[in-house]
Amino acid sequence: MSRLISRLLIFLASFVASSVSADSTIVFNEIMYHPATNEPALEWLELHNQMAVNMDVSEWSIEGGVQFQFPEGTVVPGDGYLVVALSPSAWPVGSDGAGVSLAKIYPSAASPPATNWTMSAQIGGTPGAPNFPGPGATTTNTVLVRIDELWKYQNSGNDPGTAWRGAAFDDNAWPIGRALFWAGNAQLPAGEFQSIPTLFNTGVDDSHNALSPGVPDPHYLLTVSAQSTPPPPPIAATVIQNHPAWLANDALSSWIGPVDPGTANVAPGEYRYRTSFNLSSFDPATAQITLSVAADNRLNEVLINGASSGISFVGFNEFSQSFVITNGFVNGTNTLEFVAFNDATTPNPAGFRARLSGTAQALLPQNTQLNPGPVTAYFRATFTFTGNPTATLLTLRPMVDDGAVFYLNGAEVCRLNLPGGAISSSTPASLDVTNASSSGTLSIPASGLVTGTNVLAVEVHQATNDASDILFGAELLATPAPFIKPSLAFNEIAASTNPVFWLELANSGTNGLPLDGYVLVRDGATDNQFVFPASQTIAAGGYLSLNETQLGFHPQSGDKLFLYPPNRSSVIDAVVVKKTLRGRYPDATGRWLYPAQPTPGSSNVFAFHDEIVINEIMYHHRGLPATPEIYQDTTLLPVTAAWKYDQSGLDLGAAWRANSYDDSSWPSGAALLYVEDAALPAPKNTPLTLGQTTYYFRTQFVFNGSTNGLALQLHPIIDDGAVFYLNGQEVFRTNMPVGPISYSTPASSGVTDAAFAGPFTIPSANVAVGTNVLAVEVHQASTNSTDIVFGTELLAHVQTSPALPYRDSSESWIEL
Repeated sequence: MSRLISRLLIFLASFVASSVSADSTIVFNEIMYHPATNEPALEWLELHNQMAVNMDVSEWSIEGGVQFQFPEGTVVPGDGYLVVALSPSAWPVGSDGAGVSLAKIYPSAASPPATNWTMSAQIGGTPGAPNFPGPGATTTNTVLVRIDELWKYQNSGNDPGTAWRGAAFDDNAWPIGRALFWAGNAQLPAGEFQSIPTLFNTGVDDSHNALSPGVPDPHYLLTVSAQSTPPPPPIAATVIQNHPAWLANDALSSWIGPVDPGTANVAPGEYRYRTSFNLSSFDPATAQITLSVAADNRLNEVLINGASSGISFVGFNEFSQSFVITNGFVNGTNTLEFVAFNDATTPNPAGFRARLSGTAQALLPQNTQLNPGPVTAYFRATFTFTGNPTATLLTLRPMVDDGAVFYLNGAEVCRLNLPGGAISSSTPASLDVTNASSSGTLSIPASGLVTGTNVLAVEVHQATNDASDILFGAELLATPAPFIKPSLAFNEIAASTNPVFWLELANSGTNGLPLDGYVLVRDGATDNQFVFPASQTIAAGGYLSLNETQLGFHPQSGDKLFLYPPNRSSVIDAVVVKKTLRGRYPDATGRWLYPAQPTPGSSNVFAFHDEIVINEIMYHHRGLPATPEIYQDTTLLPVTAAWKYDQSGLDLGAAWRANSYDDSSWPSGAALLYVEDAALPAPKNTPLTLGQTTYYFRTQFVFNGSTNGLALQLHPIIDDGAVFYLNGQEVFRTNMPVGPISYSTPASSGVTDAAFAGPFTIPSANVAVGTNVLAVEVHQASTNSTDIVFGTELLAHVQTSPALPYRDSSESWIEL
């Protein structure tokens, strides 16, 4: 990887080209074998794929004058081109041997174009971090010193002088303690509001990921259950697969209940679910919990530590509105108990689901007590920093009563509530702090930060009239500094064939730039470097020319020049020396072109021609957006379709479901087929006779479409339960128990008033092109049922157009 660009590279250029007859699928199409400047680095060859489909050329090779093997994953686009080159100049030069990585400018940009890449902002790159975090970018703070950090301390009243501030000071004789440090009647300030980490949704693990159905919920206990004993004593609630009519389980929460799955029947009655959470490190008076629930059939109450919250809800196909609990909390362990109830008088499905979140004000730790007598106490904390100090911002969050001075590796970085000038052990704080509070977020210099071990040293001073209380703690955070593009750049480079080589730097900034300690490195067959002297400065908007006598070397064609700052923490700019004069247009910031004449030490001069010019090029049109698949719905059976039916009370076994079954003797009638006094959601067309456990229905429909992407949907109206068969195969059952179904099998529960259900997607694997048979058996919940209703819609959900991904446009043109 470190020599990626200097070796043979492959990059794709997709253009539209006319079809040409040739002797192979992949052919040589163009070769640059002798560039005008006779530089091998400018040689290249081009391959063309004659076919309209992509060609994978992984592990193919070129042999003879060029030795090259294509790496795994190399593809030549259909009717497209592939260029093999030694060193394409579009790629950033500095990433090839200067110590920086090849970094994408914007993470969402395409990978193939070289213009989307540049040098990383620092030597070594930024593995695991944003390449170029801007001022508004979201960055992650690294905690170097925690608010409850371990510190060496000394508050004996002895004056340690100034040596104690440095990183080399021997503090082994000092005692060690954990912040916050306090003495006397120091009052702890209020902490920040934080999330309560011990609150969990139903059906998730300790990492808040949804659990699989059938496993115990580690955070919810079933304390009361009408289904069985135990409880008591309480047992873990079971994570359950949701009933089809319920709100579906997702990645954040799941249904829980006494048994799995949610379609299983349990006894009617009360079910209670208890969860516990801990507020030991929070102020319980500031706690607030927000919750949403769903329950089959209802949630009658939520108890907070046994007391009523007044919360109740009925519904299982969506979450409730958000309820908020703001009181009733205690220090330590708290409980929420959800009192659910399974309605009806016979066994039926039951379950409970909850989403919880909460915040409370954190309590700051009062860990180490100090002697309140001395005016000044001294503290030292050691921390390790592994990043780049020059690309880091430091933030301090101090908590001090009364005043303090902070030192980073011996250099003062912050002073709070203390006078200016020299500070001694007897210097009192400027003001008496009655109740300490956080001084907020303070930016401090990172110039003293080093990679490796660092020491933060602090002296805390009391005010003259109050040495009875002390409070100290501090948090130190590191944040990646936003990338600032350098204003210094190579601007003009003489040809390597010049008798005397020279180069020019330009400063595009608004301030003069001292170059003391900057380093210019030659990377080639012979390596050299030039260190700028202390007297060298480049004015704002100015130019600086250096010849080979000053540099001490004459680069050859193909040599790379790298420009580093004094600490060599980054690469400011890089360029390749060639056999032609080159300069930037515009100066300092533009791309490399060929000047009309050399101008070392002044602005570049170009002779641009505008008699007949290429005025506009569309070489890479805006891509075509992704489009979703398109479906068309066709009604195969309306809700009022005609059905053959059998209400004889005879057990027809299983033969009646088959397509070949002779139902010619059955009567026929349009749906809805019914015995029902109440209003129904579709016309009542064919009355039936009560008294049978099971009723049989058959009808035919014709399907002449494509089965690719076909989805069938049922939209039934059933009282009480039913099993559906398509061409003899069961495809759906509703309100019926699992397992084999016979004539005498009752429906799982009674239906009061029939309504549309679904739509439900059913298997379409055995749909035939032509005539199909849909057979349905409708079961009553009990022999004394007073109503029966049957009818259904059958819809074909057919894909008429496939989804298309985001893709490049083939449009391209040139304007003169």
